[in-house]
Amino acid sequence: MSGNRMFPLLNEVVKDQTCLKSTIQDPSWLWHYKYEHLNFKGLKILQIKNIVKGLPPIQAPSQICEECVIAKQHRDSFPKTSNWRANQVFKLIHLYLCGPMNPASNGNKKVFCYLNR
Repeated sequence: MSGNRMFPLLNEVVKDQTCLKSTIQDPSWLWHYKYEHLNFKGLKILQIKNIVKGLPPIQAPSQICEECVIAKQHRDSFPKTSNWRANQVFKLIHLYLCGPMNPASNGNKKVFCYLNR
């Protein structure tokens, strides 16, 4: 992992190419992954209320999802005070930048930003 938390992808020619396939036998786990690690109680509600067509009966497994555990680990909070403070208007701006978006908007824009005031 690099300093900015990105993983470099090395594109090397491999002589012996192998294709690996993974299958999941338990449909509860399959739907847990399909719904981006939605908890099993939430999946059960979707199934009971018939919100999702074709969703089989969900059984909460006894195993834990490692990805869910890692995602819920503690992170340090942002500091409450700063050693630098802006002394003029627009010296420090907080904004959210999103893009490039596909497809483009009606005005042919692919990036948008939200200014946090």
